Amino acid sequence: MKLAETSSDKGNDGMGTAEKTVDAGSPLALRREMIEQIGGCWTTQVIGVAAKLKVADHLANGPMRYQDVAAAIHCAEPSTKRLLRAMCSLGLASQSDAETFALTPKGELLRSDAPNSFRGMALSWTTRLWNAWGGLEGGVRTGEPSVISGSAGFANAAANPELADVLNQAQADRTRGPAREVARTYDFSRFTEVADLGGGYGTVIAEILKANPSLKGAVFDLAYLEEKTLAFQKAEGTGDRFRFVGTDFFTEVASGPDCFVLKSILHDWDDDDCRTILKAVAKAVGKGGTLVVIEQVLPALADADPLHHSAFRTDLTMLLGTGGMERTEAEYRALFAECGITLNRILSNQSEFHLIEATVD
Repeated sequence: MKLAETSSDKGNDGMGTAEKTVDAGSPLALRREMIEQIGGCWTTQVIGVAAKLKVADHLANGPMRYQDVAAAIHCAEPSTKRLLRAMCSLGLASQSDAETFALTPKGELLRSDAPNSFRGMALSWTTRLWNAWGGLEGGVRTGEPSVISGSAGFANAAANPELADVLNQAQADRTRGPAREVARTYDFSRFTEVADLGGGYGTVIAEILKANPSLKGAVFDLAYLEEKTLAFQKAEGTGDRFRFVGTDFFTEVASGPDCFVLKSILHDWDDDDCRTILKAVAKAVGKGGTLVVIEQVLPALADADPLHHSAFRTDLTMLLGTGGMERTEAEYRALFAECGITLNRILSNQSEFHLIEATVD
């Protein structure tokens, strides 16, 4: 396999550009790959800062001179131009002349009003998660999170509206695509009411309700989320079949639904806490009840497959940010069995998340 490389022997105007190739796996190619990976933090910061400054919102109406963008975001003109050029390098913007930049389809995903926006996720990665990853060495040495985590972490978010908004919007951004895949590939129509445990604004349940017009749904989560969750469901057009239940799943989970969905819940916690959660859910749904766990599942053996990058990245993010972890199929199966739950099957889809179907014994 060859990797293309362009070079020019006629200055910086791009004229006379010749293309040469580098063998994939060659020392030069490996060197470039290592440099890109070592400096990978630049992409997080470019995207996060562009999101915070709402650059995409300002470019949404069409091409702009960088001077006008700088005025709109209240930043210096030369550095704004440099940020815009970096965005072009990442495919978020395009440059048509020395002064003019436009938004690309990829860059549209950073708009605050885009239906599939990732702005909340970008903000999360340049605030709490950025600080968490700065403590990776300590996390590896001790096995402990590097920021306020666990129940204290969620309580801290509840007491800090700005932090809570970033956290919950980031989760909604991350969840939207996989939620649609889950609703598309799994038959929820056989249930009467599906509850999204720890579901935040209810992105998952909204997609499930849209795909199943006769189904009722609920979010069971901390009480401070009720107002925004109800508003979100109304905006999604699912509010008439939805209810919110204020819940601390470490204390008790109310009965009623015949199916509980846990999306990115178990990976937040260590095995002891997961057992507490699973036993509470099993009691609430009753014998024969269904649990649908939506998580990234680690391969039994680690490899360099790019499809697994997300799971391994998230595994370390959980170590540093929550004290939790990603797990293999065998680890989920054993964890469920300890709680009187049988893992029936694991279904894949076009997202990076798997659907784990389980039944209470």
